[in-house]
Amino acid sequence: MKITLPLSAMRAMIHTSADADIRYYLNGVHVIATKTHTRLESTNGHYCGIFVHEVTEGDNEVDGLVDFIVPLDEVKMLKPSSAKNLDVLTIEYDAATKTGTLNVLAGMSVRFNAIDGKFPDLERVTPKTATSGAAAQFQVEYFAQFAKVAKLLKPKKLQDVKIWHNGDAVALITLSDEPRYLGLLMPLNSRVAGESSGLVASSRFNPLK
Repeated sequence: MKITLPLSAMRAMIHTSADADIRYYLNGVHVIATKTHTRLESTNGHYCGIFVHEVTEGDNEVDGLVDFIVPLDEVKMLKPSSAKNLDVLTIEYDAATKTGTLNVLAGMSVRFNAIDGKFPDLERVTPKTATSGAAAQFQVEYFAQFAKVAKLLKPKKLQDVKIWHNGDAVALITLSDEPRYLGLLMPLNSRVAGESSGLVASSRFNPLK
């Protein structure tokens, strides 16, 4: 079977994937494909990245729905395209042997053995209602991963990375110029983050007074 998607989207998933995690099935990119759409997912348990690509008719040669996990090491081998019209990745996959090839339009090919495991159901943790807007605290380094994603998806354009606060529940991350991407970010536990509403800046932050 053949699956088509943007090369930049596959490379962007690196920044929200686990790496050398004991939960081996997280050390890769989950690919889900039908005839009309290709969906990419990655997570390390603290944050997730999701990219949904609407396929041009005939570009995905699959029957029904197929899903598999491409190991992170093989995804890291993919090099960025030098031009927008080369930002295409074709995956040839054999469900019987659970093997495949990542084919870059510029000529590079990478063989892989799909990870034999079940990827978490990200739909289960994705908010089903509008985010509450209640402020939360986040690990700075976690949020920084989404800035890296934004740069990979639009290397020649500065994108805004927006957090849709949701209190102690999962927050959403969106990019200003890439509607096909959605991030999920777990907040710090409120008992760990502490109460921020009672903070008063002391005079040492305003020495001119």
